[in-house]
Amino acid sequence: MQNAIVNNQIINGKSFKKLLKNLKKIMPIEKKEQLDADTIIERLNLALSFDRPVKMQINCEAYSDRVMNFSGKLIQTNNGNLLIQSKNDLTKIHAAQIRHLKLIRE
Repeated sequence: MQNAIVNNQIINGKSFKKLLKNLKKIMPIEKKEQLDADTIIERLNLALSFDRPVKMQINCEAYSDRVMNFSGKLIQTNNGNLLIQSKNDLTKIHAAQIRHLKLIRE
């Protein structure tokens, strides 16, 4: 009986998490202030040099209100590409699209 209750709670927890994830996709994202290029470069260098996780907001398209949030570890490839590694994804980031970047304390 207790196993059934625990399993039911796990299933309900997973369903709730999925619901929140789907809600997050349709809810508008609060736009952070657009940082100047020097500040972004400085924070990118710190994140890459000290292997610090970051929270990042990028502009999805030029002259658009659409933004996306990312968090994770930044990686720079040998040819200079920037990647952000979150728990489940590895995403290529174009530096010119970065709107806001914040280093996270571990």
